[in-house]
Amino acid sequence: MKAKLISLFIVCATFHSCTIWGTSEWQNLKDRNFIFARFTYSHLSAGKERAFAEMRSFNLEPVLRSLEKKHGISIDARQFHSFLNKGALADIVEEGILMTNSYIWETSDRTVNRAEIELKVNYGDDMRIMNYSYQVSLKVGGKVRAIYFDNVAEKNSIIPRILAHIGAGISEKDFVAQKRNVSEITGKTDGKIAGRRYETEGKIKDIINEYANTLSPENKKKFKTELIRYLSEEEK
Repeated sequence: MKAKLISLFIVCATFHSCTIWGTSEWQNLKDRNFIFARFTYSHLSAGKERAFAEMRSFNLEPVLRSLEKKHGISIDARQFHSFLNKGALADIVEEGILMTNSYIWETSDRTVNRAEIELKVNYGDDMRIMNYSYQVSLKVGGKVRAIYFDNVAEKNSIIPRILAHIGAGISEKDFVAQKRNVSEITGKTDGKIAGRRYETEGKIKDIINEYANTLSPENKKKFKTELIRYLSEEEK
């Protein structure tokens, strides 16, 4: 419990203002309309393609419904779903020092009532996946008023743990899973960092896509031909 309080203090310090509201404060909130405004996926050098797959596979619906039930609010996630439907990798912002470690989708809407989620993959000293972290927060006027965060050992425990943490009595089983597994989306699976082969490939694909988008249709064909020729020569 002491460790949790210390972690909460650090999180609040990061956000500069973090007065967690109780039931009465939430009941007195006049504007009860929120939007789902930000999804952060933190995973060292994962690449935009992998980050998008993780965002798309995350079963967001029961989490938002739990927050709505717990705090008596409504949360609009249409902009996030539009981003997913378009597959707009360009809307993902990369952050990190020396190496990219965070991939962020954020709405352009400057609304004051926001719901935000962060997922993080944590590695141990042996460079194997150690555990996973989550942070779910509600902000009013730029200030954090509700926050739920913890570490879980298994990836498939993230959603159940978040729902239990919020404590609104909602189960993931109450919702039909509309998200496919990341392995179904990307054809890749999680693993130890030797499984970082995918992370490297994802990054390369992002770079190629960004470069290809700057080319004319004719030059795209030339680039594709040259790339295929190069890869064919490498196999010899």
